[in-house]
Amino acid sequence: IAADAIDEMRMRHAEFIPVSTSNAIARVTVGLVGCGGLGSILAESLVRTGFRNFVLVDDDEIETTNLNRWQGGRLQDVGTKKAYTLAAQMRGFASDVQVTAIATSLDDDAALHALTGVDVLCGGVDNDAARWLLNHVSLQYMIPWFDAGVAITTAPEIDFASRYFSVLPGITGCAMCKGVALIDHHDIIDEYA
Repeated sequence: IAADAIDEMRMRHAEFIPVSTSNAIARVTVGLVGCGGLGSILAESLVRTGFRNFVLVDDDEIETTNLNRWQGGRLQDVGTKKAYTLAAQMRGFASDVQVTAIATSLDDDAALHALTGVDVLCGGVDNDAARWLLNHVSLQYMIPWFDAGVAITTAPEIDFASRYFSVLPGITGCAMCKGVALIDHHDIIDEYA
């Protein structure tokens, strides 16, 4: 999108988001872990809202079975790394978007190092071992973490379930101490044992 179109979008946002808030949003660096169905939709929403700085982490490739939920996914994207493809889409939406895409697992040193420098963590992961690790990054580096998940089951009938939680270090409990089973400890042991 050309600079004048970006300015027009910002003027439109000013009708409901004050300019000072929009400017603050544009300076925030978002760490998005999980660039699948939920992560791709969240990334586009964040860019449209005015966020401009991102670190994306996901080691998966787009598969044909992802296309029904992967935002903007096309057949020619099958076989590409989700993080790289999503980064390209985000840059294509607004020329001032800065994205660092890391196509490794979350527990890779490069991914963890990059995430320690973000202002906000967003998780769209599909396993509790990754949530456990994000919980620790959030607490150790005092980074707010927002996590969401979606599940669709078809037996015995179609059901849609979702969950959302946040960890605000120093304000809320962490994911392990909220008094609700947010993380299955067996998944963590299976992953890291």
